[in-house]
Amino acid sequence: MSILFHIVKKDAWLKALDLNVYEPESLKKEGFIHFSTSDQLLKVANTRFKGQEDLLVLIVAEKSLITDLRYEDCADEGDQFPHLYRKLKSSEVVSFVDFRPHNDGTFTLPLEITNLIKNTI
Repeated sequence: MSILFHIVKKDAWLKALDLNVYEPESLKKEGFIHFSTSDQLLKVANTRFKGQEDLLVLIVAEKSLITDLRYEDCADEGDQFPHLYRKLKSSEVVSFVDFRPHNDGTFTLPLEITNLIKNTI
């Protein structure tokens, strides 16, 4: 199983659970939801979320999104990021884990994600 990840504020995800659907600002502004592969997750976290608290990492099976998923180089850096071109149903999220920064604001992978990645390789 290929897995994808999405970093989200905890309160936004709790709201999505109540509504059964997740629709972040990026979907409204850019037309898609940003996801990361296992190789991209820490780079995204430490670049875009450094020092932020109350975050979760959503874990999603790529196969559940495949018809509306595109890999694109949105920053012209040669790295293809997965983008979902629709709302995410809460039922499509396999799991989620707390994502806390270290004292210096940087992130490392939580043990749950590290183990999940090892088991899917």
